[in-house]
Amino acid sequence: MYIDGVKVNNHSLYRKDNFRQVLVYECINLDNREHYFEYKFTGENITAFDAVDIDENGVLKPYNEDIESISLDKSSMSLTVGDSKELTATTTPADSQIEWSSSDPSIATVDENGNIKGIAVGTATITAKIKVTDTIATCEVTVTAEDVPTDPEEPSGDGTLFIELEDGNIKQYAVTEKKIADFIKWYKNRDNDDSESPIYKFTKGDYKDYVVHDKIVWFEIR
Repeated sequence: MYIDGVKVNNHSLYRKDNFRQVLVYECINLDNREHYFEYKFTGENITAFDAVDIDENGVLKPYNEDIESISLDKSSMSLTVGDSKELTATTTPADSQIEWSSSDPSIATVDENGNIKGIAVGTATITAKIKVTDTIATCEVTVTAEDVPTDPEEPSGDGTLFIELEDGNIKQYAVTEKKIADFIKWYKNRDNDDSESPIYKFTKGDYKDYVVHDKIVWFEIR
C-alpha cells in the first residue's frame, strides 16, 4: 500500500476459508489535503480488495492516471529580516504551472519563482498551488530580527598597548587605564573628524614618542 507515492504497508494474509471486511491497514493523522492511495498486488494467485474507508470529512475521488500533486523541499524555514531563500516545488505532471502566495506579505514575500524574502519579524505561511486546482503545498516561514554586530567592551585597568604600523614595526607601551581611554578616544575621533590631530604622543621616560593615525594598521591592548 502506498500513500502519495510512499510505501506505507506490506501485508500478507492467507486463509483457506472465506472471510469478509477485515481491516488490513489503518493510517491516521494525515495532513488535511488531497492524498493519493495505491494498492499493488504482488502475489501469484488472486487478491480480493473490499474498500477504502475515509472519515466524514473526506471525499473519495475516482482513480486518475494523470492525478496532480505538489510538494515542497521544505515544510518550514527560518529567515532574518532582509534575508532571502528559495523554495523548490515538485509537481505531477512535471510541467504544472504554480501560483505562489504568502499569508502575510508584511512578514514574508514570495515571487513567481519561489524566492522567499523576510520583511519583518513574525511568521507567515507560503503556499504553492497548482493553477486551476485546489492542490497545494505549504511552508511555514519564521522571520527573526537581523543580527546587529555589537562593539567589543572597552578594556579596563592598566595594560600594554601594542600598535602595528604600515612599515611592519610594532610599538609597545605600558599604559594606565586613563591613557588607554584617551588613546581610543583620539583614534575614534580622528576616524570621524579630520580636524582632530593626526598625531598621538606617548611619553617613554625622558623622551616623547609619536604615532601617526593613518600609519596605524591595528592596535591591541593586553
